Amino acid sequence: MKILVTGGTGFIGSYMARHLFSQGHDVTICDNNSRGVIDDSIKGIKTIICDLTKPQELDKLDTDYDCVYHFAAINGTDNFYKIPHLVLKVNTLANINILDWCLKHNIKKILSTSSSEVYAATPDKKIPTDESVNLTIDNVYNSRYSYAGSKILGELLFLSYQNLGLDIRIVRPHNVYGPRMGFNHVVPQVIERICNKETPFKIYGPNQTRAFCYIDDAVNAFELIMNNSQCKGKVIHLGTNEETNILSLVKQLFQISDFNPKIELVNPPKGSVERRCPDVTFLESIGYTPKISLQQGLIKSYNWYSNYFKNNTL
Repeated sequence: MKILVTGGTGFIGSYMARHLFSQGHDVTICDNNSRGVIDDSIKGIKTIICDLTKPQELDKLDTDYDCVYHFAAINGTDNFYKIPHLVLKVNTLANINILDWCLKHNIKKILSTSSSEVYAATPDKKIPTDESVNLTIDNVYNSRYSYAGSKILGELLFLSYQNLGLDIRIVRPHNVYGPRMGFNHVVPQVIERICNKETPFKIYGPNQTRAFCYIDDAVNAFELIMNNSQCKGKVIHLGTNEETNILSLVKQLFQISDFNPKIELVNPPKGSVERRCPDVTFLESIGYTPKISLQQGLIKSYNWYSNYFKNNTL
């Protein structure tokens, strides 16, 4: 198959592109490379520097792709506060332009990535949370919701464009982690602080819970969703149903690294979600089974990041 991966120099996009390329598909990466990295992980894969916010930039691409994995977006909590206008602008324009381009060139099949942030502010939601949950922004004055707002609008755009003949699938990933994911996530942040021998070691929001999904399992799920006809027109939660609190996560990394500092428990950042765990019943019904345990994934992540921090200065 001939496949386009937008945002393919970023975390999930690069893993997706490499996975598809290794299977013998004709893969093209499209990215403006403002946040991603062109490195050995995508070596040999055709890469086009392309700004999806500018319609004319898409003329750089071929017009006969069999499907599109659309990962391009600005994310990262710091960006939600520092450049909320760009988060909204870039994510929305990228969605509109890729949809219009697919229509123009009769490229029917496109998978879009949304986010669990679209329902982060929804009160009294069930845990685990299924796809029927209400999407909520509880305070339009809070810049944090620039990202959630862009993803809610993205879901509305994709669901509306399917009425024009597109075969769309919308995926809400939940806490995907692994090597090469950047440095603004709890796993690499904790590993960096372990490597710096921080003590006392502050653990923020120790009782908050998340369900962590290793990147290899996420990539397999994305491919399954793209290729399964039951997923057409659906919004699908991706992740695991293994809910873990932050204190337990950090202690596992302490054990892996053989580090035993004094611990200081600290209140979580204001506005952060207390519990997050997806209901993946639908995904399991089409054959999804995570293969990498949290312990295995943390070992892989620790080995990669500890080696990185040993050889690089951030």
